Amino acid sequence: MRTADGNLRPQTWQQFFAHLAPAALPNLDRREAMLARQIRDDGLTYKRLPLHVGSAERPWSLDLLPLIIGADEWTDESRQGVAQRARLLNAR
Repeated sequence: MRTADGNLRPQTWQQFFAHLAPAALPNLDRREAMLARQIRDDGLTYKRLPLHVGSAERPWSLDLLPLIIGADEWTDESRQGVAQRARLLNAR
């Protein structure tokens, strides 16, 4: 989302935040907490595989903000990684 010097990345996040209502920005922390609470209250969890140590379930994770990948960052490796993830999710 940010460059090494802390500025918003141009052409991706600047455009995204330009479309958000200005009143939404100060409330992002509150909205993230509400999202986490709703996931917990609804009981959305991942089931752990038997080989994993610890609890049998963990809360579902969902980012409040989308992952924005600019055209200049989209590489063959990115495409291959997304395709692999889709195959794994569909394999169940």
